[in-house]
Amino acid sequence: MAIGAAETGQVQFKNPVALAVGQDGTLVVVDQGDKMVQMFNTEGKAVSAFSIPTAWARGVAVSPSNGNILIVENENQSVMTFTPSGELVHRFHSDHFSSCYGIAQRNDGRILAVDYAEHCVAMFEPDGTFVRSIGKRGEGESEFYRPFFIAVTKSERFVVTDSYNHRLQIFDKDGSFEGISGKRGTENGDFDLPLGVGVGGEGEIVVADRDNHRLQVVATDGSHVTTVVNGDGRLASPANIAVTNDGHVYVINGKDKSIDKFKYN
Repeated sequence: MAIGAAETGQVQFKNPVALAVGQDGTLVVVDQGDKMVQMFNTEGKAVSAFSIPTAWARGVAVSPSNGNILIVENENQSVMTFTPSGELVHRFHSDHFSSCYGIAQRNDGRILAVDYAEHCVAMFEPDGTFVRSIGKRGEGESEFYRPFFIAVTKSERFVVTDSYNHRLQIFDKDGSFEGISGKRGTENGDFDLPLGVGVGGEGEIVVADRDNHRLQVVATDGSHVTTVVNGDGRLASPANIAVTNDGHVYVINGKDKSIDKFKYN
């Protein structure tokens, strides 16, 4: 299924940059070009939309506790929280990040934002109080080079795409390093600029392997499980993704700015 592809006659996107999936399976799309948030049901039908007050939105997450939509934007270095109907209910600014892409919220409400310019993950309380920063520039454990996106597991471990080091890094709930998955290459389990990342219903990790033009699935220990789309022309430079609990993944397809849906499990 492709949402927003020209041949479908559906709504088309100008510049989709971020995806998330709610507990009920609703797909949330941030279209930077239109300064809009659009929502779709599991069949790909548009169900609602609202405008946002910025053209610099980069990442989106759905709160696991109440279904609110969190958006990180880089014009004013802020995190905005909207109700599903589009009401802005909270916004905080922070000097502790400069250029964020990925954002996630845990069950306890803490917010994780990935700062690719500062090579770190910033952790905040729900009200925006800064907790700590994880990482610095480098190639070692708990070091990043241009990290982009993040996903949280059911046990509240989190996975970060350490994009320009061409790998994933996995951390426990408190931000302590647990492991690394991948290296630069084209074989199964290798990455070439991994970007979007999501966690499925069984804890599996799905990764958009951008410059290999494919999606890969790895286990919770970082070992390779399967390759979903393997450079066969269906995807071009896949960027952000969102993973459902029933074994599907949505991906922003650089080929035509559509949102494609694949079954991987």
